[in-house]
Amino acid sequence: MTLYKYQIYNNGAVSGTDNVGGLIGHNAEDGVLYAGYNTGAVTATGNNAGGIAGRNDGSVSSVFNTIMTAFKNGAAVYGEVTGASNAGGLVGFNAGTLTDGYNTTGVSGGGNAAGTNTGTISNVYATNTTGRLININNGTASNVYTFAAGDGSARFVSEAERMFSRFYGGFGFGSAWKNYDGWSTPMLKVFLTQAGYSADTELVQTGYPMSLPIKGYVVAGDNLIAYYNANALLVALANTELGEDYLAFYSTQIAASGEGALFNPNNLGYDIDVRYSIVPLFEHNAGYLHWLHRGGDRERNFRERKAEIYFHEGGMVHEETL
Repeated sequence: MTLYKYQIYNNGAVSGTDNVGGLIGHNAEDGVLYAGYNTGAVTATGNNAGGIAGRNDGSVSSVFNTIMTAFKNGAAVYGEVTGASNAGGLVGFNAGTLTDGYNTTGVSGGGNAAGTNTGTISNVYATNTTGRLININNGTASNVYTFAAGDGSARFVSEAERMFSRFYGGFGFGSAWKNYDGWSTPMLKVFLTQAGYSADTELVQTGYPMSLPIKGYVVAGDNLIAYYNANALLVALANTELGEDYLAFYSTQIAASGEGALFNPNNLGYDIDVRYSIVPLFEHNAGYLHWLHRGGDRERNFRERKAEIYFHEGGMVHEETL
């Protein structure tokens, strides 16, 4: 059996005639790939081009394809998977097992996940809003989801549903998959760095908007290096319904940084459960991200929360005054 290295990735453009993949050209029947991703453009002048594998006869799982070819003016430049026939965002021709994967970039000449499937595909989605998830399906497909209306090869997930885990039946949220409901599409947990919140330290921040204690901080196994490289990985959003400094935090799966020779598409995201916070200030200080933390029920409507009363620093305070 061929067992490919855990968490392999490719950043460079790959081209060829047949069986061209971002990670593997042809994954044979005894081949096993778990936890790999591709950011490099893939081009085949012949058959079977895939963001992960050109042809898969074995097992491919926990993979994603997000093709970023450069980073210019603060934004990623995206490429495609291109093939004369059987092009797929993940696999060009799948005769084996493909499970737990997604594609976020364009595919020319095939399907957003697979060009042709004669094997088994499960727990897969693509963010493409045109085309088919599986171009030709002569095999088995379950728990497959498409963002493209009219795609008969998979269940359509509407724009209102895409960022909520309950619309992805069969995905192993909490094990294989992670989602920040309302803020992200499903992400593969194997690539996320575990991060956590600690309330053990109180720092006094002076200046904007006023002098006040900042209680708690975020710590991560990589010392937040990926975040410092690409600030888009941890995102804080103001809720306009409240008109206050009330933010939600979430992480993306991958982000690019650096231009030219410093281009780096390998900034992977974070698994952190702190969601709702009062945030007077969002910046890094002494290697940490700081905010004044208050937990909350992530599914409740913000309007329902607006009139709540909280105990704050020893006194009962209406939320609007915090």
